[in-house]
Amino acid sequence: LTGSEDMDTIRYAGTLGYVSGSNSITFRLGKTEAKTFTSNIDGSVSLNLRFGTFLSLNPSFSYQSTENFSDDSTSKIYNVYLNGELTFVPEYFSLSISSSWTKNDNTFSDTTTLSLGGNVNFYMSKLFNYKLQPTLSLRGRYEDYKNGDTSTSNTAFYLQADISF
Repeated sequence: LTGSEDMDTIRYAGTLGYVSGSNSITFRLGKTEAKTFTSNIDGSVSLNLRFGTFLSLNPSFSYQSTENFSDDSTSKIYNVYLNGELTFVPEYFSLSISSSWTKNDNTFSDTTTLSLGGNVNFYMSKLFNYKLQPTLSLRGRYEDYKNGDTSTSNTAFYLQADISF
């Protein structure tokens, strides 16, 4: 169908950001219109937050809505991300977290995905005068996936050792 169809596509987008020291916020909003195929609206908000030398957080929120003209289907996608690090003892111990949540509501099915991860990190570089840079991390991860009535989840814990020089 695309060979003889008019494929005019227009993309409008705007981004607004503000930075203050090591903190920032960014807003983005856009729209894509393909004359005969789809119409898409998307937006996001991202933050970079630092609280002293001990805590940093990086949350992000986004939304996308798509209308497909060829089959009259619609899709709405919601995303939430959070990454951060909490330092207990500078240059030695920290806790890192990463998480994401995604929901896709569309004409044919609804899916939700959740992912949570965390690391307790022990940095040993200072003990070796920075000639070797070993790190031990106790890591944990939880993942959950739902599609309609079907659901799966898994959990994992492990110890990871890294050496740099």
